Amino acid sequence: MNLNTKLFRKCIVSLSLMVAVVIATMGLSINVFADDSYAVPTENSVNWTIKANTSKTGTEQLYLCEGDILQYNVSFTPTSGSNVKFGLITPSGTFRYVPLSSGTCLASFSITEDGLHKIRISNTSNISIKVNGTYFTGWHYMFHDNALSKITEGFPTYADGTKHNGVDILGQEFGDIANKPVYGVSSGTVVNNAYSSTAGNYVRILLNSGYYVRYLHLNSLASVSTKQNVTYNTLIGYVGRTGSAYPKPHQNDYCKNSTACQASWYCDKCGYHLHFDVKNPNDVYVQPLDFFPQISFT
Repeated sequence: MNLNTKLFRKCIVSLSLMVAVVIATMGLSINVFADDSYAVPTENSVNWTIKANTSKTGTEQLYLCEGDILQYNVSFTPTSGSNVKFGLITPSGTFRYVPLSSGTCLASFSITEDGLHKIRISNTSNISIKVNGTYFTGWHYMFHDNALSKITEGFPTYADGTKHNGVDILGQEFGDIANKPVYGVSSGTVVNNAYSSTAGNYVRILLNSGYYVRYLHLNSLASVSTKQNVTYNTLIGYVGRTGSAYPKPHQNDYCKNSTACQASWYCDKCGYHLHFDVKNPNDVYVQPLDFFPQISFT
């Protein structure tokens, strides 16, 4: 490190301290994220007793991004005379909720703000209640048509020790996923929009949560550009079969089940699928299906 770089960094640090002092003097607070770590989308248990006319807020700080999903799957007793609000506290302090008295809550929230969230359950009845179940966090599904969810390769390790580091998603009917639009799963920044002989046309995105996701075998170069900011509602591209999308065992078997073609290498519909994979902030491939609790894959 040269002298000029050292002086520049000292100036930045000094300026930051001055700003902090000014803000503190004005009575404002500063939230510091020391290690830039984020909550992993996951399943959490709820086993709470909530007294009459009180609320309970979870201790977990969930870093969620616009378009992510929070889903409740809980039950509560007693139901007679109960009125309960299930929701979450947003970074801006808003309590988003759904009110229920039926004894069960199976509800999903699409996150509208980036930042730290906490779950909250408010018991607005005159009796204590017991709540049991789970809540999930996850990302928005990349297909806005949830029916396109048939998985033929679900993150396996093959007999020879090699791994399939993602999932392959096809339509429920043979070939109906061809050229379908795919969207972002959360907020982030495009890192790569390129072509390779194996991945075909692909996109790699760094999400605000620190995870990397890839979309492979798109029918053409993606609709997004490098360094572009994307959200769950951004069109990424269209499903194709570029690169080494076929012939492959899992594609050939699927193709042979159809009378629409005789052989995979000249079948008009065979090979169309989306390979989707996920790396965590430690650069390790992880199971993509864990990030979509709101979708039932079959």
